Amino acid sequence: MSAKAEDYNLVEENYQLLRQRLNQLDYTEQFDYESIPLIQKLLADLIQTTQSCRSLKTLNENLIYKKDNIQYQIEPLNKELEECIEENNNLHEQLIKELDSKNDLEKKLQELKRKYENEIKDLKFVLSQYRFKLNEEQKK
Repeated sequence: MSAKAEDYNLVEENYQLLRQRLNQLDYTEQFDYESIPLIQKLLADLIQTTQSCRSLKTLNENLIYKKDNIQYQIEPLNKELEECIEENNNLHEQLIKELDSKNDLEKKLQELKRKYENEIKDLKFVLSQYRFKLNEEQKK
């Protein structure tokens, strides 16, 4: 068999194999022998893209499952977090009220302290006046 005949047989075999693969994918359009290399490359890209798509679809389904599972697990934690936040807010509000009450009481106590200190000063002054008068009276 000549080299030309072998080349023809090889091209025909490639054509038939390619035609069969395209028919399986429902691509029935006709093409000539010169298009075989291009169509082989396009078919290989199509197959690779299809496999990548399936792989990504499976990965996406797994991620969705994991996300749903995590959300299911997080749900009670979110509820507990809301309760903790509410309790924290109530405690904070109570703390602020108690701090305000404490500050008010301290202010009143400071005022009382100043008042009594002034009274003590006044009484000391009056006492010193009486002592002075008493000394004056005793000298007479």
